[in-house]
Amino acid sequence: MKKPLYVDINIKRLDDFVSHHTKIQKDLDDGTPVFASVEFSINWACNRRCAFCPRFNENDYPNLYKSLDIKVFKNIIIDLKNIEYRGRLSFSGFCEPLLTKNLNHYIEIIK
Repeated sequence: MKKPLYVDINIKRLDDFVSHHTKIQKDLDDGTPVFASVEFSINWACNRRCAFCPRFNENDYPNLYKSLDIKVFKNIIIDLKNIEYRGRLSFSGFCEPLLTKNLNHYIEIIK
């Protein structure tokens, strides 16, 4: 078997994290299981065009320098807190979070 040119060392780490949080996360009151990871796309822009990402096609996904409404984001975080969510939160959705001018506000809300 040919050795891969590149192996992302984070895949195992994230898999372990998700597996761990899937086991410890309480189900909702109605028995519905809770997800282990939430990824936020807080803007609609990226400075790369990775082949695995939908943003690869610039015609279908042009860069839009707008941010996720901070009130909507805050409400999502409040809802996650209300269900005692203990999983992973990240800003790694289909965007480059560092292109968000007010990234610090999103981080403050999560804290």
